[in-house]
Amino acid sequence: MASEEGQWAITNTSAEYPLRKGMESSRSLKPFNELQPPKVTSADLGNAEEAL
Repeated sequence: MASEEGQWAITNTSAEYPLRKGMESSRSLKPFNELQPPKVTSADLGNAEEAL
């Protein structure tokens, strides 16, 4: 998944941000440095009891 070929497959088949330097998505994604995600801590997520 981290290889150039893997990153190309991920970014060109879904709206995922590429992790490999120099790779760009073919989709119109907002630049990663402009995202303003909510502040979430592991405590906010709980202990995964329901998922387990």
